[in-house]
Formats: sequence, structure tokens, C-alpha cells
Amino acid sequence: MSFEGIDGSGKTTLSGAVAQELRNRGADVVLFQKKTVPVDADPYVQHHLAALGRLIWDDADQQPIHLLGDEHWVRLMAAYFAAVHEAVIQPAVQSGRTVVTDNWYFKFFARMTINTGYRLEDFEKVFGGVGQPTEVVYLDVDPAVASARKGTFTRGELGEHQRDGANDGFVGYQSKVAAFYRELAADGQWRCIQPGALTPAELAAKVVDQLAWR
Repeated sequence: MSFEGIDGSGKTTLSGAVAQELRNRGADVVLFQKKTVPVDADPYVQHHLAALGRLIWDDADQQPIHLLGDEHWVRLMAAYFAAVHEAVIQPAVQSGRTVVTDNWYFKFFARMTINTGYRLEDFEKVFGGVGQPTEVVYLDVDPAVASARKGTFTRGELGEHQRDGANDGFVGYQSKVAAFYRELAADGQWRCIQPGALTPAELAAKVVDQLAWR
């Protein structure tokens, strides 16, 4: 199960709350949050994922990432998610555990498409062998609300890596990301939720209740 949404939509908070709600109801749950390395993974897997994570996320906001080209970043991200699926998620699912993650590769698709014009069909050629979640929940949050929640932003969140030089600011850029997400949600028949004023625990209970109906 993956939670998707724009930056500041509450994916990480809600994924943790849903994992806890599932545990409260007796489920055996693995919580995987994208930028963390599972402590119970094989030491080699931990080392490998940590190395990939450093290349992808550490200090990238301050570096001339365009110098390496789109194909490099697409394949590096595919390598990361392929490794996570193979070494972390698939073994957990095969042992009967429920896996909850705060993000899969969909936001990367959205940003790269907006920033560079990279086509969705080209992503599918590279990511085609990488597993996908059986359930995807999209948090439909107004970018203005997300902006107020975050307060501070990275260059990536502001859309400063767009090749056309657009300077949309957080709300403008995240509106583009949200539009892309909604297309993916419609095509993939994702479950869409507007959190509203619910607390994370209340929203987690609502999500788990709805998933039990399917």
C-alpha cells in the first residue's frame, strides 16, 4: 500500500498512522518510508540502499543535477525502487506481512515529466519490471494548504529545476504535480481521499475501514 500526494500533503505522517492502525487491528506490518533504510534488512542491502539514497537525495538540491542528464536520474531512481521491491517489499509480502510506504515512484514521474518533458511511456520502458503497490491512496490536498503546513521549501519543491525556466513558486508548481497525479489516479483507479480537518489517527482509521470494504 502506497500513499501518494504533493509535497506537504501528509504522506509520511499518514503512512505511519495507518501502519499503527493496522497493527492495532492485528496485522503484521512493515512500514517503509522512502528515504530511510530498513534496520532489519540484510547489512549488504542496507549499505546498498543507503549508497543509492545518498546519490539521489543527499545535497541534490544544491547541486547541478542537470549535468548528469535525464537518463541517468531515471535509471538511478529505477535502480533504487527495484532494489527496495526485490530486497524489502517482496520478501515481506511473500511472508504474509502487509507493507505500507509513504511514497512509491509516482511523484518522481510527475516531477520529471513537468521539469523535463520526459514522457510517461519512456518511464514505463525503464520501470516496467519494478513492482507496483496493490493499493494506492492519493491524498488530494490543496497546494495552498500544503504550503502553509510546510513553511520552508527545497528548490525541487518550488519547481526550480524546470528546463523551460518557469518560476511557479510552491503553489503553482505543486498544482502542476497535483494535476499529473490526478491523471495517474484516474487511470490506475486509485483511492482518493481529502484529509480535511481529520487528525492523522482519525484519517488512518477511515483509510483502513475503507480498504477493508474492497
